[in-house]
Amino acid sequence: MFYFSASLEWIVSLNGSTNQEVVLSLAQCPDARKALSLCLLYFPEDFADAANRYVLAQQSYYKSILIVYDKNDDNTAGGQAVLKNPKYNEALKNLFESKDHFENLIISTAKKYTKA
Repeated sequence: MFYFSASLEWIVSLNGSTNQEVVLSLAQCPDARKALSLCLLYFPEDFADAANRYVLAQQSYYKSILIVYDKNDDNTAGGQAVLKNPKYNEALKNLFESKDHFENLIISTAKKYTKA
């Protein structure tokens, strides 16, 4: 699940963003969407729900940052959300719970799909 691993960089990029163009360009995480697409095609029964939950949690997290983002504020996008959005921690918790669930599912089912 290379795309899943790559999707973790999206969080760092979004949190560290300091200009509006970058924040808006990160509206969706292409790697998480690719992971979801692969799950829907090849592993619908095992991974599709967890992958979809992860993508939805990313969207919710993005919203928690975007609704308070101010291009005139010198803080990073993530820093602004921490300071200005009381629901930020809930969105962050949901994102990491979804990520952990998806990752643990991949680990626990790996033997089913690997031959060694």
